[in-house]
Amino acid sequence: MPATVPFSKLTVICIILLSQVFPLKCMQVVVIVLIKILLQISVKMILQRLDGVVDYIGAMENKANDRQSETCGWSESNPTIRSWLDSTSDCSRLWVHGHPGTGKSTLATWLIEHVRTHLSPNEIIVYFFCEGHHERKSSESILKAFIEQVLQVMTEQCHKKIIDQLASDIEVKGPSYRFTVRDLSGYLESLLLSFTKSRCALFLTDASF
Repeated sequence: MPATVPFSKLTVICIILLSQVFPLKCMQVVVIVLIKILLQISVKMILQRLDGVVDYIGAMENKANDRQSETCGWSESNPTIRSWLDSTSDCSRLWVHGHPGTGKSTLATWLIEHVRTHLSPNEIIVYFFCEGHHERKSSESILKAFIEQVLQVMTEQCHKKIIDQLASDIEVKGPSYRFTVRDLSGYLESLLLSFTKSRCALFLTDASF
C-alpha cells in the first residue's frame, strides 16, 4: 500500500501553484475543494488498509425503493418513536420488533432518512442492515461500515486533522496487521467524538437469524 499523502507539504505546494492560476477571491473555494480531494484520497487508503467494507448503501436503497411515498408517516406521532427522535441522550435505543414481513425494514429506512433531514452540522447518523450471509452480520463488517460513513461526512466537513491522525495510526500498524474488533471500535469512538450527537443504527432483519 502506498504511503499516506503528506497533506501539510502537498497542500502548501498545490496552493502555491494554484495561486498563480486563480485570482485571490477564488482561492478560498479552490483550497476547500483541494483539501476535500486530498482527504478523499486519504480515506480511500484508510478503507483499503482496513480490508474493504461490505456494501451498506445497496441494502438501504433497495429497502427505500420498495417503500411507498406515504408509508411510515404515522410513526412521527407514535409516542415511542417520537421520544427516540427527540432524545438528547448520548445512548438512546429504539427496539422495533414484529413478525416477518410486517414492515420493520421499511420503517428502519424511513427513520434513517427522517433523522438525516433533521441533522445539524455537528450531528451524524450511521447505519447497517444485518442480513443474509456471515460477512453481513460480523462485528468487523458493522464497524467498518460505520467508520466509512463517518469518514465520508468528515471529508465533506473538512475534518483534516482527525482524518490525518487516523491515517497515521493505521499506517503505523504495518501492511500485514489484522485489525481487531477492539481496534475498529477505538477508531469509531475517536471519530464520533467530533460530533455533538451521533446515532449508530443497527438493524437485524428477519433473514439475519
